[in-house]
Amino acid sequence: MDMIEKIAREIAGFLGDSFDLAFDSKSDWTKERGGEPFRDINMPFKGDYLDAAIAVLKALREPTPAMVDRFVSRALQVSVHSEGGWSDYAHNQWQAMIDGALAGEGKGE
Repeated sequence: MDMIEKIAREIAGFLGDSFDLAFDSKSDWTKERGGEPFRDINMPFKGDYLDAAIAVLKALREPTPAMVDRFVSRALQVSVHSEGGWSDYAHNQWQAMIDGALAGEGKGE
């Protein structure tokens, strides 16, 4: 599962929906309901969740000052060698940056 789908699934779950049960398209939805093409559809489709996930990633691409501050303060406290190499270091720093972003919403660690 790629990051876009992972985020899309989180968005669907947050909204009380199941990504797996969401229809792929309006035509799938119409077929499931016996071919009523003009009926109003209020439920999101998988593509809606995937589009929202792309929007999230685009927003995360540019770190906020709080994210950068969290990265720098954590980087100054650790040694790359003591954390299991560059992969673990990058992983931990990314999480620290996301925690910095969430802290602005009162949800950071």
